Amino acid sequence: MVTAVLSTFVHGLSALPGISGYERKATQLHDLSLSLGNFFAVGPAITLPIFTGGRIRSNVAVQNARWRQSTVLKSLEETEDALVSYSQEQERRDRLQAAVSESQTALDLSRELYKSGLGDFLAVLDVQRQLYRNEDL
Repeated sequence: MVTAVLSTFVHGLSALPGISGYERKATQLHDLSLSLGNFFAVGPAITLPIFTGGRIRSNVAVQNARWRQSTVLKSLEETEDALVSYSQEQERRDRLQAAVSESQTALDLSRELYKSGLGDFLAVLDVQRQLYRNEDL
């Protein structure tokens, strides 16, 4: 972007040796003859836009402002995405902690039922397996 904008400052640059400019204007065919009115130039040539009224500088300033604006908007978007992800992970963590807590309560109850003779050991093992599964998440 910068080179494209800065290239508007220098319209032409010719540093090759030899004829870099030949100008001959004619409105009639007989005006094209080689006479003293012909103009030849040898050497490097640079053409610069002098009378643009600050248009080029303002275009550069506008491009810089657009670049800054896009950078700020992109960083705001990334920040918003990070905050949303953080919030979602907090909610997920809370749900997983609640599931582990409920599984621990269920395991305690199933052990009490087994100890009192009202439940079987297979129920205790199932609840314990569910607790370990929830803890792994």
